[in-house]
Amino acid sequence: MRLQRQLEILASLKITVIGLIYLAFLLIIGTIYQAEFGLYAAKAKFFDSYFVVLMGFLVLPATQLVLLCLAINLIASLILKIEFKPMNIGLNLTHISTLLLLISSLVSMHSAIEAELVLHESERTNIAISKNAKPLQLPFAVELNKFTKIDYEGTSVAKSYSSQIYTYHGQQVRKSTISMNKPYRYKDYTLYQNSFKQNIYGDYSTVLAVVKNPARIYPYIFSILASLGLLLHFLIKLGLFIQAKPNTAKRQRHGVIKNNEYDD
Repeated sequence: MRLQRQLEILASLKITVIGLIYLAFLLIIGTIYQAEFGLYAAKAKFFDSYFVVLMGFLVLPATQLVLLCLAINLIASLILKIEFKPMNIGLNLTHISTLLLLISSLVSMHSAIEAELVLHESERTNIAISKNAKPLQLPFAVELNKFTKIDYEGTSVAKSYSSQIYTYHGQQVRKSTISMNKPYRYKDYTLYQNSFKQNIYGDYSTVLAVVKNPARIYPYIFSILASLGLLLHFLIKLGLFIQAKPNTAKRQRHGVIKNNEYDD
């Protein structure tokens, strides 16, 4: 009974609702932060961490901690309420896929390898340096064609900056632009515009954040499965409704005939 009570507390719908509302709050302030500081900075601060510090002193739960709480909430709910019946197959698929989505998001964060790529204009390399100072070899070479920095009017403070690059995949050459809110993606690798450097002569070099994440695709897969589960559940309910409608009409007609007999 004690375990049952603990599971009921963990499976509370209030936890689910509060968690989803708080995730929406993080998404809003993360998007505002992204517009000012870029996608990579917002991702690291709000979405790839367990806690976030606001205004220099206010410590709040970040996305990963909220996802962990929601995963525990969903596990407890599944233990208490899941029923393996044919008519529940869509709903069960949605619940299980949502749970795997939450877990895969946590795994994705911890399995990612982050590195840094610093390039001057016309420089080309396929080696990035990871946080523990180890080289990370990329399956393609990156060349910086042009770095662009736009300042706030009347100041030297950067408003935005971007890197026009060439990537070399064997014999193929691709031209792309990486900006604060537009990364470059190739298979398990994502390149973000992180920052820039300026030497004493005024020349700029770009600093790209390189993230290798082999688990990046799984949240997308489980999101699709959860959506398919909802669609399947809707179709099952629709089929039952259509099937029950003639029977309801037949019972209603039968009731009218009986009432007429009593009236006679």
